[in-house]
Amino acid sequence: MGHVGIRHNAIDVRLNYQYRAFGVPGLGLKRGLAEDTVIAPYASALALMVAPEEACENLQRLAEEGLEGKYGFYEAIDYTPSRLPRGQSSVVVRSFMAHHQGMSLLSLAYLLLDRPMQKRIRVDPMFQATTLLLQERVPKASAFYLHTAEFLQHPYDCEQSGDIASHFQQSRHADTGGPVVVERQVPRDDHERRGRIQPLEEHGGHTLARRQHL
Repeated sequence: MGHVGIRHNAIDVRLNYQYRAFGVPGLGLKRGLAEDTVIAPYASALALMVAPEEACENLQRLAEEGLEGKYGFYEAIDYTPSRLPRGQSSVVVRSFMAHHQGMSLLSLAYLLLDRPMQKRIRVDPMFQATTLLLQERVPKASAFYLHTAEFLQHPYDCEQSGDIASHFQQSRHADTGGPVVVERQVPRDDHERRGRIQPLEEHGGHTLARRQHL
């Protein structure tokens, strides 16, 4: 999925924090993820199940930044410049969501109490009927394409390259300015099946179409 729903530093007329999805560019399929930077402590809490040491260190850093409140960690910390008061580099979203706190508690129980909830669910006959789905392996290798914000300024200039798909093979890193080579090209539909118009799609959901040299 690559993104999760969290509250951020925006309120409605009733002074309620707004809630929507944020995530990591290049992982989430949702467009515009690079435009916002919102950190949710409960995401680090969930990571305790897969990377306990790194997640614990991150939670300690968040606590040092003032995200720990009376009922646990606050909902989030918003670093998005367009939503910050003048002179501040971040804003703590001082809110608690019950389901995020509950997921954090379950993650802690997974780590400290040897997965009690998972063991409880596994004895359910209806769950046992679908356990084979959990044995499906993750592909060892997959195509990776940089987020749209990290592409060249004019990635679709076909007149210079002669091939629109080749622009997805090489882009410029946003920080260093050095080239980043992508392993595989964007999947391309067959001309015979689609006629003269050739649609292309990258992993972030962005699409374009090629007709002859356009």
